[in-house]
Amino acid sequence: MARRTRVAPQLPVLDLFEMEDLIATLKAADDFPEDQRVWLNRIEDLITQAKANRDPLSLLLGIEQFMSELAEEMEKAPQGPDTTFQNPSSDPTINVYQLRIELVNSSPSIWRRVLVPGYITLDVLHDVIQCAMGWEHDHLHCFTWKGIRFSTPFAEGDELLGLDEDESCVRLNELLRRARGSMRYEYDFGDCWDHKITVEKICKSDLRCQERALCLEGQMLCPPEDCGGLWGYYQMLKALKDPTRERHEEFMEWAEPFLDAEALDLESVNRRLAKISLPTPGKRSRAARAH
Repeated sequence: MARRTRVAPQLPVLDLFEMEDLIATLKAADDFPEDQRVWLNRIEDLITQAKANRDPLSLLLGIEQFMSELAEEMEKAPQGPDTTFQNPSSDPTINVYQLRIELVNSSPSIWRRVLVPGYITLDVLHDVIQCAMGWEHDHLHCFTWKGIRFSTPFAEGDELLGLDEDESCVRLNELLRRARGSMRYEYDFGDCWDHKITVEKICKSDLRCQERALCLEGQMLCPPEDCGGLWGYYQMLKALKDPTRERHEEFMEWAEPFLDAEALDLESVNRRLAKISLPTPGKRSRAARAH
């Protein structure tokens, strides 16, 4: 009788290096939940062990055991909020968000640190950004969060500019629910002023922010409107400081205050912010423009 040979089961090909790259990408993401990073660390340890032993089977078994433990843990844990976009609730959580608003690619960095109630809608946040940075509400804008864009309807016809959502119908705390979460805000589609909005921390209600937004600190003056984007702004600063440059006299006529671009006046910023009417937690009305 012929001797029967035992054939080893065929295992899927595992690219451990691709798995490591994927985990590194997830860990570097601003909006990846902090409480779930321990899971990534566990899988990372399993991959390291499998590579050291040259044994992909141990990785499969380890992940299978880990997923079983994780399923049991998730069944015991209270269910958290869905991370997808949802329509506003009637009882939003009244927490205070500390936001860092930074003009992308500015150097030295142009930024503001502000406190706002988490329940404000994005149209109100637009006003906060305009006043905190020093813009003048002269151009169109949009927010972008996970590929979804939010903006303001036209005054005529109440239609959006081909965008996805009405910014007055979604609250800040419905999109950014954890510290380190971020979104983008673009102002003036010609000059393309791109801002990154990052949640630095979320805390309990702050008496300073019950009825107004507050700027805690910041750096550098905001560029003037219609100056040609960051490139045009830096060219303007060079011309202001160098009388031999061709447009020095022209810029001195209207942009002389920017000779001291570091002279940020927080009191003036907060006076502008104080003019913004924050809605009550249960309402969603467009903010009064503060110019």
